[in-house]
Amino acid sequence: MSDSVPSERFAELMISGKYSDLVLECQGKQFKVHRAIVCGHSPVLAAACDSNFKEAVTSTIEITGFDVETAKQMVLCMYTGDYDEDVEGGQSTTPSHNESHTDEPQSPRMDQLLSRHIQINAIADYYDVAKLRELSNSRIQKILTTSWSPHGFGTAIEEALRSTGDKKLHEILAESAAARIETLVDANENITSEDFAQSVICKVVDLYKKANEELKQQLQLLGDKLSIAQSDIETAVRVKKDFDNCIQLLQQTKFCRNISCDADFSCYFEDTGHWNNVHILRCSKCLCRHRS
Repeated sequence: MSDSVPSERFAELMISGKYSDLVLECQGKQFKVHRAIVCGHSPVLAAACDSNFKEAVTSTIEITGFDVETAKQMVLCMYTGDYDEDVEGGQSTTPSHNESHTDEPQSPRMDQLLSRHIQINAIADYYDVAKLRELSNSRIQKILTTSWSPHGFGTAIEEALRSTGDKKLHEILAESAAARIETLVDANENITSEDFAQSVICKVVDLYKKANEELKQQLQLLGDKLSIAQSDIETAVRVKKDFDNCIQLLQQTKFCRNISCDADFSCYFEDTGHWNNVHILRCSKCLCRHRS
């Protein structure tokens, strides 16, 4: 059986509301859900259903602090294991006080790109829906990687710190800020939270330590290559000197110095060994060695 079949059937139950035994209500909008499904995803909802409070008696749980679209995406994830990636922008659309107004085209504002996903992360964190929290973080990371801009990034950070206690998301944002700290400073995007700023500073220090260690390794590698190159140059200089000496000796030699060798003088250069790369002049007939 395909893995998609349970999700498809759960989606049908979500849409129809058939056999529902619990209502999630947000700003007047009711979502008819099934305890066996939503309580399995959210320990918070499970605790509410298992308690003696009115939620358990009325089978209605009110969702406050979040808009209808955010609540809808949470329910969708509980039933299908996913949420709509291209959801409409969230609440944080006002330009930050640091951004200058200009008619020139600008890169997408990060608060507009991230706001809805931050809100989804916030509801996932509030109701402890692990799958939804992981999905929102993954999509936020994707946006930071593919569509990053300094404009509105400070506002997005403020919204995340204000809306959600998910430390993983805070870490993702801090790492992104640390990796682009110079661009943020140039864009005058301030980070107002002291704790978050300290986290960014620590990550910047870690990045510089890592970069410094990589530079040390590169310098060591270059130093090793330089030593090899210098050794090769010294060897080449010695070889050239040997050849020059042999040629000079050859110009001065008309006969083999071996008096018993009566052949017309011919010779060859001999490499006496790989280790020291010393070359000598030797008679090609009697193999007598000639020295300068």
